[in-house]
Amino acid sequence: MPRAHTAPHRIVIVGGGAGGLERATRLGDRYGKRKRLEITLIDRARTHLWKPLYHRIAAGSMDINDHELDYLAQARWHHFRYQQGRMCGLDRANRRVLLATEIDADGAEVLPARSLPYDTLVVAVGSQTNDFGTPGALHIAIIGAGATGVELSAELHKVVRELVSYGLDRIDPERDIRVTIVEAAPRILPALPERLSAATLRLLQKLNVDVLVNERVTE
Repeated sequence: MPRAHTAPHRIVIVGGGAGGLERATRLGDRYGKRKRLEITLIDRARTHLWKPLYHRIAAGSMDINDHELDYLAQARWHHFRYQQGRMCGLDRANRRVLLATEIDADGAEVLPARSLPYDTLVVAVGSQTNDFGTPGALHIAIIGAGATGVELSAELHKVVRELVSYGLDRIDPERDIRVTIVEAAPRILPALPERLSAATLRLLQKLNVDVLVNERVTE
């Protein structure tokens, strides 16, 4: 059925990562408050954390509770709607996003399967981290020498020495903690220019971080 001419245009954004969340926020600030658009953000999680900060959480140098953003609160502050769910299909003929049933760890249904109508659909689901199917790891081993892996190794080096400076004297950071970066490419930071890769390698070596390149982890 055709919609009434007075009804606001419905924009549904699937994916609450950096792209989808910023788009919903900006549209809400500009059009949502005055009801010129009806903006809905869909994400399976209830909170958002910017992925480039994950290495700091892994290193224990950042409290996740201080940096994660609650979608419901953001939606209220910026005049859009938030729906928790996972897109499992798309009915393009009827312009509806299909959301799967959500089950908790005990097998109980948390959210039923449902669908949401849209006039404009924005798909911003991003990507998944590629762990290459590796079924385990080493001492402290970081598999992948991209920007996050390299920064994590430096963060771990810093955190261990801070613990010692605060009085944790049962560990010797030079003897007891070994950090190794394993990279399948010929050099670390393969996406950056070679001069930056070489300079970073020298810094890591000064920190006593073991760097293995041309090495593909299989287990």
